[in-house]
Amino acid sequence: MNTNTMPVLKATDIHQSFGPVDALRGVSLTLAPGEIVAILGVNGAGKSTFLDIVLGLATPTKGDVSVYGMSPREAVRRSLVGAMLQSGSMPRDAKVRSTIDLVASTHADPIPTDELLERTNLAKLADRPLNKLSGGEHQRVRLALTLAGNPDFLILDEPTAGMDALARRAFWDTMRAEAREGRTLLFATHYLTEARKDADRIVIIDEGLILLDAPTEQVVADNEDLEDVFERITSHADAQ
Repeated sequence: MNTNTMPVLKATDIHQSFGPVDALRGVSLTLAPGEIVAILGVNGAGKSTFLDIVLGLATPTKGDVSVYGMSPREAVRRSLVGAMLQSGSMPRDAKVRSTIDLVASTHADPIPTDELLERTNLAKLADRPLNKLSGGEHQRVRLALTLAGNPDFLILDEPTAGMDALARRAFWDTMRAEAREGRTLLFATHYLTEARKDADRIVIIDEGLILLDAPTEQVVADNEDLEDVFERITSHADAQ
């Protein structure tokens, strides 16, 4: 299918409740092909809950969501979506290459393993057991697994957690290259610097509500630090 002719994501009035807790309270978000969008929010703001819904891992209490015009689960089943989440484990004793091979074998049109190893700077670690990797190297393996199915839409939840500054820079070099290939990126992060530098668009969510959704250049148009914008907006929400 031609995924360049329709919205990547269309979420309308999404609510999600867990008992008495309203995790999302009317979130609406549309993504166009090729965008790099950062979702910012404090812990518990609703970021991961929203990403779970977009991936079909949870069903909203209310609202509609589609990915490429179909249900999130169907888009994932067709390998249109790749996800790099905080949760989930990998086999400790397996090696990097064999782990990527295993995941790639579940997709109809995977990226060749050798190409993935090069694109994620893992070629020199291909024969190393996963339990011998650093935290940042583990994240690079997660990225390779995310890309394995050759998806058009990448969803990343705190993707550079555990990486040092150089590894984080290399990661975003890879992500920008993927965006140039036409992929759409939606990522949640606590690193506001990388959001300002690498996102085309900033979405700030707090207490289950989207408080800001604007192009990055507009958000920081007056050379205001993104940290100051974030604090001002979320503090105002807390005061209401």
